[in-house]
Amino acid sequence: MNKALKNIINTKVKIQYIFILISILMGIYWTKIIPPFQAPDEFVHFYRAYEISEGHLVSKNVNGDTGNYLPKAIKEFEDTMGAYDIPFNYEKKLGHSQMEEAKKIHLSDERIFFSFPSSAIYSPIPYIPQSLGIFFARAFDLSVYNIILSARLFNLFAYILFTYWAIKILPKLKSCLFLLALMPMTLQQAASTSGDALLFGVSFFMIAYIFRLIFSDEIVHFTRKDFFIISCLSIATALLKPAYFLFFLIVFLIPIKKYKSKQLFWLYNFSISFVTLISLFSWMTFGPGAATPQDPIEQVKWILLNPIAYFKKFIGTFIYYDNLYIEFVGYLGWLDTPIPYVISFLFTIFFTIAITSESPFENQNNFSTFIRGLLLFGFFLLEVVVIDTMIFLAWPQRGLKYVAGVQGRYFIPVFIIFAYGIYVILPRIKKLPKNTFNILVVIFSFLLASYFLLLRYYP
Repeated sequence: MNKALKNIINTKVKIQYIFILISILMGIYWTKIIPPFQAPDEFVHFYRAYEISEGHLVSKNVNGDTGNYLPKAIKEFEDTMGAYDIPFNYEKKLGHSQMEEAKKIHLSDERIFFSFPSSAIYSPIPYIPQSLGIFFARAFDLSVYNIILSARLFNLFAYILFTYWAIKILPKLKSCLFLLALMPMTLQQAASTSGDALLFGVSFFMIAYIFRLIFSDEIVHFTRKDFFIISCLSIATALLKPAYFLFFLIVFLIPIKKYKSKQLFWLYNFSISFVTLISLFSWMTFGPGAATPQDPIEQVKWILLNPIAYFKKFIGTFIYYDNLYIEFVGYLGWLDTPIPYVISFLFTIFFTIAITSESPFENQNNFSTFIRGLLLFGFFLLEVVVIDTMIFLAWPQRGLKYVAGVQGRYFIPVFIIFAYGIYVILPRIKKLPKNTFNILVVIFSFLLASYFLLLRYYP
């Protein structure tokens, strides 16, 4: 008996299977304990998913408002459980009697108009799992509560499926993706009706698939199958959230030698770029327009007229907005339930360990591989600029020192790109003389201190 137990303990279980087990157990638990509509913007995400489950792929415009006619029972459920009173009101708790009463509410034929312009702008892609969950729950005449729960569970399992395959095929840093995929913030979104669940899963899988082609020596040829899969993933990522439409650029880092010819390298990669951009622009043209509280055109003009001021705001986002880093790991609920700082600190430590302790690729000291690492890091910075700028264009700015509206979870899809960039260039960095690091630290500290002095004494 002792020998059998020892064999079980010593058995090396692949990390993707550990992910499956933990994500299912923790995810299902969180779909139950996080009250309905208590993830960021979950109200409007559920409304959008519900209309799609009924076959309405594009929302309606009624008297200048964007939304659709949905069952009145949804509103009754929200009012009975006091869903709107809970966000940002820490003293407000969910009463047991309230929830039990809300669980009894079923759908009826009566409908009212629900306004949700902020989620109506998104294509149906982010809401496929949730709408399927809603569709099947309605087919079995389940209560409104169980319809929401079904939408969450379908969303969770879609996330788990894509992330499982991403961890499985990622050539290196599997433990880093494992940590990223199970952060409190990531898991909360996966266990809600938010479109972030599919965004995270699909982006993880797309990055892992392309990195496998870039860095794995086992993959010798880029095939038509690879072209089709990457095209579908690239289109999906762009339609999940436009801020990530540039993910197709990573395919240009696949070594040309893995294509049958240089002509095919350019043909395949430009084709992926083309179909991605066409898909995104088609939805932006024929879908409902963005109902943003800020005029994007005026914001673009302001950036062009005040490039230095915008650069200060951009940099300020990562200097002055302290919550950004906590939000990345876990600012739960409607970003009103922070986790202890120690958890963010622990994840930072273990991310660092995962990146620095990973065994190198066989060809990692090659100059071409080093360049790919630098380009990946550059792409990460480009995506950070795109995310920050798109929020600036759409979100009201209140004269702050940073871009208002940026949230930590927006950087989850691109973190593994950042991690790979650091990992790939790390061997070259380790070879630098120790004095080089001292010099870099001094220069960086001087530049940052000078920046604060200029802000302090000059307009």
